[in-house]
Amino acid sequence: VQHPVCTLEAETGPCRASMPRWHFDMSQRKCVRFIYGGCAGNRNNFDSEEYCMAVCKRLSKCHVTEAALTPPPSLFICLCLCCRLTAGSS
Repeated sequence: VQHPVCTLEAETGPCRASMPRWHFDMSQRKCVRFIYGGCAGNRNNFDSEEYCMAVCKRLSKCHVTEAALTPPPSLFICLCLCCRLTAGSS
């Protein structure tokens, strides 16, 4: 189960405080430093890389699930259709 905060894009916010913070970057699957303005933004905003990783560590590795290994239904339909055509053509 992924933490929804970790899927949010980094938001600097409208203020100009220039505070170094960390956010989880889904494309890089790691915590990345960014500059926070000091107000607004969102909750994908951590004081340290360690805390960011503690919250978002499950997303730092790509997990292959059983569902990902199951062929899509369209493949089964194609295989069945191909088998029928082959069996019927002999």
